[in-house]
Amino acid sequence: GDHKKFVISATAITGNGTVIPVIIANQVLDYAGNNNEISETKAGKDGSITYDTTGPTVTVMAEMQSPSTRTSFPIRYTVTCREGINVSSFTADDITQSGTAAGPTWTITDSGDHKTFTLAVTALTRNGTLLPSVAAGKVTDLAGKNNLASTYNGIVVTTNIILPKPQKKLTPTATQTPPQTIII
Repeated sequence: GDHKKFVISATAITGNGTVIPVIIANQVLDYAGNNNEISETKAGKDGSITYDTTGPTVTVMAEMQSPSTRTSFPIRYTVTCREGINVSSFTADDITQSGTAAGPTWTITDSGDHKTFTLAVTALTRNGTLLPSVAAGKVTDLAGKNNLASTYNGIVVTTNIILPKPQKKLTPTATQTPPQTIII
């Protein structure tokens, strides 16, 4: 209303990226007929706004390619995201084990860039093949977009680790009540 402040809006953006709105010099005249200087932007430190409509892609890969049979823990994988993610959204509960090994205990360590993580198996209840994945919608990027289902690169790891024998649960037996003697 004061003819000094205006809101500009991007109405058609064709892909993800950075938008830096700028009005180049000599495009706008004031009431005295003077041309404008190049505009200053205020959105970010450099005036940029990130436009992001795609969730992060996630790739899981066995850290070591050979040998494919592991005989000790930890068994490590590298998880790589296309872009930085909200690290609090990525937990061991987000890992799905599709191989024949059972009961894996997973740990996740961020490399520091919030894109590359070390996934490690530190325990199992049954040997077999390990095939970890991250289902769609488990991890979010910094814009709040959910990840796409992960892809797996590399070898399928088979475990042949001496595992502790499971403890048998003892079932309590019914106790007998001795006959009661009544004295009169």
